[in-house]
Amino acid sequence: QYGKDELLNISVGIDRGVVTPFQLSDGRRFDYSQTQKDRLKASERRKKHYQRMMARRIKGSSNWKKAKEKARRCSRYAAYVRRDFAHKTSHAIVGNESVEIIGIEDLKIKSMTARPEPKKFEDEEFLPNGANAKAGLNKAILEKAWGLTERFIEYKAQRAGKLIIKVPAPYTSQTCSRCGCQAKTNRKSQALFRCTHCGFTQNADRNAAEVIKAKAVELFHSEGIKPKEVRRTMRLRHKPACASA
Repeated sequence: QYGKDELLNISVGIDRGVVTPFQLSDGRRFDYSQTQKDRLKASERRKKHYQRMMARRIKGSSNWKKAKEKARRCSRYAAYVRRDFAHKTSHAIVGNESVEIIGIEDLKIKSMTARPEPKKFEDEEFLPNGANAKAGLNKAILEKAWGLTERFIEYKAQRAGKLIIKVPAPYTSQTCSRCGCQAKTNRKSQALFRCTHCGFTQNADRNAAEVIKAKAVELFHSEGIKPKEVRRTMRLRHKPACASA
C-alpha cells in the first residue's frame, strides 16, 4: 500500500568501490580508519619479509617452518581487520531504524577477481594479457571486504526483519539520479559525475548509490522481485538389510 515516495523515504542504496568501499545514498561513507590502513600496510610488509626468508631457506626445515608461521600470522591479522570492518559496517547500515529496504549492487565478485586467460600467438608465444594490472585490481577489491560485508548485511537484515534487494549493476555509475540520462560521458572522473543532459553535478559514488536506491524501490513497487530458486535434491537412504532367520 506504500507509494514510491514513501518507499524512498525508508530505503537506502549502497554503492561499492575500490577508493571508497561503501557509499550510501544518504551520504554516509564507510572506509578503513587511518590506523587500520597503516597496520595493514605494515602487516603486508612483514608478510613479504617472511616470505623472502622462506625462499632463502631449505624447504621443510625448522627455520623455514618458523618463517612460514610468522607469514601466516600476518595474513591472519589482516583477515581479522577485514572481518572487524565488515561487522561494524554492516551493523551501522542495518542498525539504522529509519531504513527498512536496503538496495545493493548484484556484483559477481568471484568473476570480477578471476585471473585473465593467457593469450598465445601462432608460434605459441605468450602475449601480454594485463595479468599484473589485473592482479593489483583483484587485490584491491578483495581487501575492501565487499563479499564479507554483504553476507553480514544479509543475515543481520533478516534478523532485523528488513528487506535486501539486489539491483543489476550495469550502468549504475553512468546514469543520472535526477533525470535518468545514461551516457559514458556523464562520468567525468573517478570522483566526479556531471550529467550531460541536465547538468546535475555530484560525487560519482553518491550518485550511483542514489540510482541503486531508486532501482531497488522500482523493483519492489513493480513486484519484480523473484525468490531465489532452490534446487530440490533427492536423498537415497539405504535401508539396512534384515537379518535372515
